[in-house]
Amino acid sequence: MNLPFWVLSIGLTVLALQCDPRLAVVPPLLAALFFGLTWLQRFNTRYRLTSQRLIVERGILSRQTDEIELFRVVDTKASESLAERIVNLGNITVTSADRTGSVLIDKVPGARAKREQIRNLSEKNKQERNTRVISNIEQA
Repeated sequence: MNLPFWVLSIGLTVLALQCDPRLAVVPPLLAALFFGLTWLQRFNTRYRLTSQRLIVERGILSRQTDEIELFRVVDTKASESLAERIVNLGNITVTSADRTGSVLIDKVPGARAKREQIRNLSEKNKQERNTRVISNIEQA
């Protein structure tokens, strides 16, 4: 079972209060650290979708850039947890036939609509180039 972090934090706080009231401050601090790191990661990752490429830039001090040519996109997938659905966020996985492989775009507002936009642009690029992507990606 995969419990949300805030549920675990509340449970640990109650448990800590029963053992030693001074320990009750630890779970909220851990939760704040977790959410702070998540926020930092989210706002230091940039996604750009052009008419021909998906560009993902990650990093704070050093920067990593992945570019996927849209005509090479093999598959797109959107996933949303219950908490993400409530706040209209989700994750998109874009699988490419080039060396980049799969790119995870996480915590995207309106993930299903964005996934559809990537798919439509990918199909348009394939038609314009008159190409088909043949890959040997196996499903597990």
